[in-house]
Amino acid sequence: MISAFLPSYLIRYTIFGLPTTVLEGMVLLTFVAWVIKHGAQWGGVTKNFLKRQALSYPFNRWFWAIILFLAASILAVYTSPNHLAALGIWRAYFLEPILFFSVFISTVKTREEMLKIIWALVLGAIPATLLALAQEFTGWLIPNPFWQNWATRRVTSFWGYPNAVSLFFAPLLPFVVYLFEHTWRKTKGLFWQDLFYSLIFFLFFLDIIFARSMGGLTAVAGTLLIFGLVFRRTRKITLIIVIIAGCLAFLTPLKNSLQEEFFLQGVSGNLRVNMWGETVEMLRSRPILGAGLAAYQSAVAPYHILNWAEIYLYPHDIFLNFWSEVGLPGLIAFLWLVLLFGRAGWRLLKVRQGDDLWLVETLLASMSIILIQGLVDVPYFKNDLAIFFWILMGLMALNFKFSSQYAHS
Repeated sequence: MISAFLPSYLIRYTIFGLPTTVLEGMVLLTFVAWVIKHGAQWGGVTKNFLKRQALSYPFNRWFWAIILFLAASILAVYTSPNHLAALGIWRAYFLEPILFFSVFISTVKTREEMLKIIWALVLGAIPATLLALAQEFTGWLIPNPFWQNWATRRVTSFWGYPNAVSLFFAPLLPFVVYLFEHTWRKTKGLFWQDLFYSLIFFLFFLDIIFARSMGGLTAVAGTLLIFGLVFRRTRKITLIIVIIAGCLAFLTPLKNSLQEEFFLQGVSGNLRVNMWGETVEMLRSRPILGAGLAAYQSAVAPYHILNWAEIYLYPHDIFLNFWSEVGLPGLIAFLWLVLLFGRAGWRLLKVRQGDDLWLVETLLASMSIILIQGLVDVPYFKNDLAIFFWILMGLMALNFKFSSQYAHS
């Protein structure tokens, strides 16, 4: 259910003066139900989690990375000058996603349940994609007049800014392909099913285009390029496509525009380059602890160069984001988690078993899109994206656990 309602964090309310969201409420209620199911005493829950999950292969390889990740985030709350705001971010982006991950790996028992979660992710995104399509043709509910104007239109769907659209839909594209392939092998290709998945993929991709997100489009193209070159069966055709695309790009009237976007020479690119420079200067003065949670804007203000530009919440680079928010220990923990994720995927690729192989490629592709888009954007520090990241981690860990390689180890 949580997987299908990731955008529900946009529905906000307060409980006894404490601000929260529907998504956070669902995560906490799910965790409470999990605790009750495994015993009212915390000792019983701890025993169940440690024995059956944290200390079982492959979770024993992930446990300490997660502990470091959580510890670094707690330290970032302490070092933040605004403890109340830092606690809110810590709860939404660190504590609750990790609680969700704990419940996820404890309760999902079969590949069929994993498939249902993937279904929920894709189907839950359909309302957002329909709203984005309506906005493209009508300008309806686009909050910014500049984005609402037909000549400069950028869709926002349920979110308040266009990049959130691509941050949400781009990592979902590999899952649509996976469902298409999985269903095709099971049913030998029914026309209406093929049409449905093709339509969903097309609509999700259109959303990224209508959001005018070069970061999202580049992430998808970059992931296709990487996977095309890695696998021998697609290497030749990928090289041919790259050569043709490169020649067309330099021969079309859009040559200058493409070069500006790719080499960060446009307004958006220059803004990001300056933002990264400001962030690096700030981190030089506090290289270990960073700015602390919810403190980036105040910490980078003395280094701000472009007076005409606002200071954004984050530096629009996933590595600088983690470094500035949770310090060097948090960045190391994040890189450790991604490395463990990739290592598990690589080991499963060597097994090369039917559905296992397709799901692993899907998870690796989705994570690749997140990391590539993260070079110029903020693909974790948002309620839905934080939960999605840990869904990917959980699916990879469980897929490894269910694989025959794990069974025979």
